[in-house]
Amino acid sequence: MQVSAVGAEGISITLLADSGFSGTVSSGPNQGDFMKYNEIQFTAVAVEGSSGVLRLTKS
Repeated sequence: MQVSAVGAEGISITLLADSGFSGTVSSGPNQGDFMKYNEIQFTAVAVEGSSGVLRLTKS
């Protein structure tokens, strides 16, 4: 997993899996959960300026 961007638009992450899967998803600063992959839930907790908090939880 790589954080691609953090800013006023939210957080963008790119996933690169061993299987060859890759994808980029984004979430605005107030959208909360925005992706689940391989039993991991990605949640945008907060975004301020060019910093953000991304929570990863096993589901």
